[in-house]
Amino acid sequence: MGPTARSRSGPARLQTGRNGKVAAADDGVPPELHAERNACVRQLARERDARKKLQAQLTQVKQQLAAANAELDRALAQSAKLGDPKAKLASIKDECAMLRDALLQRDAQLSLAADEYKALEQRAVALEGGQALHPTEAAKRTAVAKVAQQRIKSDKKSIDQLVRQEQSLADAVAELRTKLESATTPSTSPKKAAGEHTDHHDGDGGVDGGESVVAVQAEHERRRKAAIEALQHELARADRDLERRREALEAAEERRRQQAGSQFARAEQERAAALQDHTQTKSQLAAQTAKAESLRKGLATLTRDVQSAKEAEDRCEVERQALDRRARELQSEVDAALKKSLAQSAADEAGTEAWKREKAELESGVKVAERRAKSVEADLARVREEVKRLEAEIAGASTPKEDSAAAAGTSAEVAALTKAEDADNAAATALEDEAAAINAEAERIEARNALSQRDSIIEQQKTKLASLRAETKTGEQENADLRKRLEKKEALLAQHGLSVDA
Repeated sequence: MGPTARSRSGPARLQTGRNGKVAAADDGVPPELHAERNACVRQLARERDARKKLQAQLTQVKQQLAAANAELDRALAQSAKLGDPKAKLASIKDECAMLRDALLQRDAQLSLAADEYKALEQRAVALEGGQALHPTEAAKRTAVAKVAQQRIKSDKKSIDQLVRQEQSLADAVAELRTKLESATTPSTSPKKAAGEHTDHHDGDGGVDGGESVVAVQAEHERRRKAAIEALQHELARADRDLERRREALEAAEERRRQQAGSQFARAEQERAAALQDHTQTKSQLAAQTAKAESLRKGLATLTRDVQSAKEAEDRCEVERQALDRRARELQSEVDAALKKSLAQSAADEAGTEAWKREKAELESGVKVAERRAKSVEADLARVREEVKRLEAEIAGASTPKEDSAAAAGTSAEVAALTKAEDADNAAATALEDEAAAINAEAERIEARNALSQRDSIIEQQKTKLASLRAETKTGEQENADLRKRLEKKEALLAQHGLSVDA
């Protein structure tokens, strides 16, 4: 009854365990199919592990490429800070020209400021002590000093002349005063003069002598008064002249004082203006120095930026070479995997075609076997019915001879039926074997489907690898552009006598 029950269950599916292997051969499947199935499962596991390794490698390559792209983006950002190469080159040229002009202007201003400072010092010393000034200022000062000296000399001459005139007038006044005093105080008295005159005219008579004395005294008095009046007029005139001379001297002294004050005020103004110019020059010089220092710092910063950009470009170049090597390795691995997969796919396609044919044949055989099984089951049912009938007849009343003959006939029929049942069991076993083969072929088809999925994954990996190559080429182009920019900037720095390592 077991084989018949097993034939009724139809084609059984292969059962696999947790480890992917086929279960024990208690389902009637041959060990060769189990071994083949286990080999296919192990091959699929190896291919799955290889695919995982490839995915891990691709992930690592993507991470490296992302890091390289990030570094390249940083380098491009640093280069973007520098601006457009042409515009930045023009701006660098302009800045270098401005720096050179500023340095030349600063040197000129330093020399000019030094000269002005010396001139200011000389001017200050000249204003205080009278030393030499700047040539042009000294010429001006010399001309002014000559005019002032000539005026001072003329003023001194006029003052000396006025002093001499005043002295002469004072001497004349003193002489007139002495004359006036001598005129106002006669040397002899009238009596003595009359006596002398009397003695001199002793023989003329008394009346003539007295009249002559009176006349002489009157004449003398008249002359004295006239002399006094003349001296008074002369003294008044001398006083008026002296007063005019004194006023003129005071006016000349006042003019000289005013001129000296105005000259001193002008000198003070010029000194203040010179000090202000000197202060402005010092402030301008400090501003120019600060500007030159800022330009120098900016140039140093630009040099450091160029150096850092060059270092970043070198690092990008090293990483690009490493990525190229890794991409070549991956390409070789992918090519080998593709070749193997293509060969396997070709073999699988050929096996698939043969399997399709075998499957069609097996399906037709299964149908035939099912029809044969149904007919065998129907025959077996008839045989069983006949056996039951015969057993019932045997169990009935009969003679021993008839019983023996019927038993012999029944034994023969039973043997024939047993043979038929054995044949049916063999046919069912054959059908189960065919079903097991069909199941194994179905498993192989599933394995081929997995391989086709692997082929699609490999195609995806090829696509990703192509995109990685394109990104690598883009990175190479960007590195080349960055290298060109750096070469231009280094050439520009070399034109101005600078270097990146400075």
